[in-house]
Amino acid sequence: MSSEHLSAAERLRWTADDAPHRDWWLVAVALFGVGDLLLTLVGLLTGWAVEAHPLVGRLVATHGVWVLVPLKLAVIGVFYGLYRAAPREIRVGVPLGLALLGGLVVAWNVYVLFVASGLA
Repeated sequence: MSSEHLSAAERLRWTADDAPHRDWWLVAVALFGVGDLLLTLVGLLTGWAVEAHPLVGRLVATHGVWVLVPLKLAVIGVFYGLYRAAPREIRVGVPLGLALLGGLVVAWNVYVLFVASGLA
């Protein structure tokens, strides 16, 4: 059955076809979700960093650092929706790309924290 004929509920259900991509989702959530969130919180709470994204920075200034948690969950949810909507042949690119982005962001955050803390 092609993905064009699936209902929204069927598109969101995890299937055996998705099993090979599960590891990439774990890496993506670990790096982009948890790693970036924790390092950003450390930077903001210690004063060693500021949020560089103008919209996110405004949200943090208005609502506090914990607004990052639902925001991060929403972004991951959007990427998961894109994954489900993508053709099966290329959908692994979504968690793979998110994992790559997460790795770059975590590396950058570690660098910023080391420099700001005086350890580098």
